[in-house]
Amino acid sequence: MEKYQVALLMNIRKQLQEWFEKSQPVQYQDVKRFLHSLAGTSQTIGLEYLGKVSAELLDGISENPQSTWDTKELQILLIDIIKICYKDEGIGIPEEAINKLFTKFYRVDNSDMRKIGGTGLGLSIVKEIVKSHQGEIKVNSEWKKGSTFTISLPLMTTHSVEQIEQEKEDGKRSIIIIEDDKSLASLLQVELKESGFYVRHFDRGEAAIEAIQANPPEAIVLDIMLHEHEMNEWDILKTLKGDPTTEHIPIFISSALDEKNKGMEFGAYAYLVKPYQPSKLTNTILQMIVEKNEGNGEILVPRSDTE
Repeated sequence: MEKYQVALLMNIRKQLQEWFEKSQPVQYQDVKRFLHSLAGTSQTIGLEYLGKVSAELLDGISENPQSTWDTKELQILLIDIIKICYKDEGIGIPEEAINKLFTKFYRVDNSDMRKIGGTGLGLSIVKEIVKSHQGEIKVNSEWKKGSTFTISLPLMTTHSVEQIEQEKEDGKRSIIIIEDDKSLASLLQVELKESGFYVRHFDRGEAAIEAIQANPPEAIVLDIMLHEHEMNEWDILKTLKGDPTTEHIPIFISSALDEKNKGMEFGAYAYLVKPYQPSKLTNTILQMIVEKNEGNGEILVPRSDTE
């Protein structure tokens, strides 16, 4: 679960950085879409506090809509997201253990209350990931009352999406994601890449179709709520299924709308209704590959998390 959480936090920073660096007003609908995505995705992967904050902010701007937000207003609005807190009501951490908490293999001595095992590596890995992004993680805790972990991420220049996408396929099975929800797309990319796939992401239909026709992937994940006033999702599906060079590619619809019958009539291979665990998509794609390879002698060996 941690890998999805870290991927989401990195994606949040990327989006906020993009807005703040432009120093231009941000459209209300873009802010609303961003918060709506966070509210749903955060709950799905165990970041309940972030989901709650996002939902509250979404309610706030919906009650008092304004056409645009300047960057200063946006920073004030999103301060709770820029500095993310994760709170629990667990057994807490003894004061003498705080300074050792992020040390590899360190575990707080609470054997009398322990029900779930562990290696003592989780928090040290989180700290290294946050540090690699020039961020900071802090903890405040009160014994037998709970803990609060705070992650602060700077809005710094990062590699562009285009630079990241330059990685080579190296013989991996290729997947293309067409999804304008950057938070969900980021989680799906993490899950699919860790399962051995080469993943490309597009948030515009025209660009995705061009890439698919130039280099057909093994499968396509298609969102059914793309940007308005552009090529819509059903047009994308019809275009791909009407082209002899792409009609054979399995398309997995990912949608907040339950329109499975329509999707299957248009030629989709499978239909997933949001929100869902990213692993569900991976398992569905792997099952499709197994079915395709039955009878040709190819054996699919899924990668384990330890590889």
